[in-house]
Amino acid sequence: MGLETLTLAAVTKRMQEKGMHISPATVADGIEQGVYPFGSLIKREGRRNRKFIIYEADFNRWVEEKTRAV
Repeated sequence: MGLETLTLAAVTKRMQEKGMHISPATVADGIEQGVYPFGSLIKREGRRNRKFIIYEADFNRWVEEKTRAV
C-alpha cells in the first residue's frame, strides 16, 4: 500500500457526490487558504499554475469527520 493521491478533479467529484456544489477552482482556493486541510499547495517559482498534493487518506479522514458532525 503506497501513498495514494487524488487529483483536484477527483476530489471535486467526490465532494459533489456528497452533495456539495463546488468547482475545482474553489477546492484549489480552499486548499491554498487552509480551509481544506486534506491538501497541500506547492508554489512553483516563475510559474502561474499551482501544484497540489492531495493524499487520499487525508481526504477520506476529512470526509468521515464532516459526515459524523452532521
